[in-house]
Amino acid sequence: MKMFEHKNIVKLLGVCTKGEPAFAVMELMIHGDLKNFLLARRQFANQDCKEAEDVTPIKLTSMTVDIIGGLGYLAKMKFVHRDLALRNCMVGSGYVVKLGDFGMARAMYDSDYYRFGRKGMLPVRWMSPESLADGVFTIKSDVWSLGVTLWELATFGSFPYQGFSNGEVVEIVKQGRIMDKPQGCTSELNTLLTECWRKDPLHRPDPDKILELLSAHPAMVTACLDSPMSSVATDEDCVEPGDIRRGSVRTWRGTPSPSLKRFSHSNTAYSRPD
Repeated sequence: MKMFEHKNIVKLLGVCTKGEPAFAVMELMIHGDLKNFLLARRQFANQDCKEAEDVTPIKLTSMTVDIIGGLGYLAKMKFVHRDLALRNCMVGSGYVVKLGDFGMARAMYDSDYYRFGRKGMLPVRWMSPESLADGVFTIKSDVWSLGVTLWELATFGSFPYQGFSNGEVVEIVKQGRIMDKPQGCTSELNTLLTECWRKDPLHRPDPDKILELLSAHPAMVTACLDSPMSSVATDEDCVEPGDIRRGSVRTWRGTPSPSLKRFSHSNTAYSRPD
């Protein structure tokens, strides 16, 4: 991460290696992660009050631009993020959004893909068909994850594929089926999500093309709040890559979490495959 220098990438300030475990010192993102930021403001969306000014369509679209700006920078640096999700987008002063949590990020260098090999927990609900089926990660698989992240953003933190087990999600995605678009979203966002979720990676748009679309529609992302709170306060599920290959994916389900804690017992030890 020390080589990353971009306004939409969380800055690594230093590393402390004295003793165990080692610590990374990152810049302060004062408002925390974007998922909890939106959850805390969900009740104010589409309301006529001062608090609603933080989550207007223009503000939400600006946050989207920040996310894609960071993703485009990683692509130019020949890196894949592999864990793009609302929980890994951090909100700093001025409500600038930056990509963080690069525990799964890998350089591509001479090839245009990264293939996982070792065991580790994987965020299947954000993964593309080719990543689930073949362990292949590219900028286009990051674009698929971007689509899921934008779905989360528009629904203010709703849980992707709510009600389906991890195993069911893997089969749904590998079969080329996609989530329903957020009810009430703009036609532009509807089209963008469709493009991000093309089964053929080559047919998905590049980050630069998405930025052009957002520039032309500065209020494209609106609050779509038809989902009940029970579909919002949920646990993020991950599975092991070996389970995906064997077709024996664990059947943990996303379940309501009254405390709205970011991590549950199922992914507190969210290990990363090398």
